Order: sequence, then structure tokens, then C-alpha cells
Amino acid sequence: MGRPAEIREMPARLIDELMELLPKTRMLALTGGEPLVSKRVHDLLKRFSAERYPDGAVTITTNGQLLRENILRDLSGTRIRQFYVSLNAADDAMYEHVSGIPGGFTRVKNHLSLLMDMAPRMAGRPGVIVSFDRSMPSTATTFPKDFISPVASMASSGMRGFPSHWFMR
Repeated sequence: MGRPAEIREMPARLIDELMELLPKTRMLALTGGEPLVSKRVHDLLKRFSAERYPDGAVTITTNGQLLRENILRDLSGTRIRQFYVSLNAADDAMYEHVSGIPGGFTRVKNHLSLLMDMAPRMAGRPGVIVSFDRSMPSTATTFPKDFISPVASMASSGMRGFPSHWFMR
């Protein structure tokens, strides 16, 4: 807590077990902590490629901090079918209060724009679901206009609004 997410390592034993299961896996759901912090998870996802496993699929639940261009490009050939991005607040001040990460909301907002731009060119053509906690004071009342406008403009590409989620395709 208190600093942006960094790439760290997942225990090799766990990755080895997952690698053994890949040939029998149809759906791989990666959830938190933050699944993208491990380079070994990136390797696992690259092995679970669209070419090798055409019927397989992956979902990732992430806080969006690591959805940088180099990581998305690295994962573009994988079977990721859905990104679930948890948005912890509606502005930088509340995001920092909740997570301890200064500038975290702006970073996630920028990463979401990048993800929406790159998703149609990824092998799995992933959808994107942005969720937020409506009980938080900053998310229950308002999102900044500079966030709502770009998200709303994505409606033509399949975004639908729901009380606690935005579904984007």
C-alpha cells in the first residue's frame, strides 16, 4: 500500500502446477491480489495462447494500475476474453485515501483508455468491465466529467451502464 503496483514474482511451484493444467483448461480466471504483478503470470498467459488453445479463455480481475502499453502488447496474443477493472474511487484524492497510491485514479483512467484502444486488436478480443463501489462517498455521487465523457463516448462500441458496473466491449 502506498506506492504503485510493481511487477513481482509468484511462487514457481504455483505456476508449474498451473502450466500442467493448461492442456485441460477451458477457462482460466485470474483474480487478486493483483494477478499482473508476476512476470510468471505473463509467461503463463503467453503459453495459454490463442494459437495453441483456440477454445480456451482467460478472464483477469485487476485494479488497472499495471495495464500499461508494454504489458498489454505483451499479452495481445493471449486468450484473454474479459478484463474486470475495479475502480476504487472517482478522483485522485479519494483513490489515494483508499489505496495509498498518489495519482492512482488518473493512472487507471489513462490505462482504461489504452485498454479500450488496444482490446479490439488483441487475439481474444476482450471485453472490459469497469466496476466501482457505489458505497464509497466519491463514487456514490459523481465521477469527474473528464472520465464520464470518454467512457460515454464508447457507448457506440457496446458499453452499457449498470448501477455498479460499466460494461464495455
